[in-house]
Amino acid sequence: MVGCGYHTINDYYQIGSAKGNAFDVLYADSTWDRVQAWDQRALDSRKRVTGVDVLC
Repeated sequence: MVGCGYHTINDYYQIGSAKGNAFDVLYADSTWDRVQAWDQRALDSRKRVTGVDVLC
């Protein structure tokens, strides 16, 4: 994602990788995961991602 703030998406992902700012991955079931700045982590690939909130 380019730019701060909320971005709508609709897909399934296995890995989240931050190339700068931290971001929250928002799932369809109202749960979320945070990927820290300059880090990567496994995401729950069984859950549909509905948005990403890039923290600035």
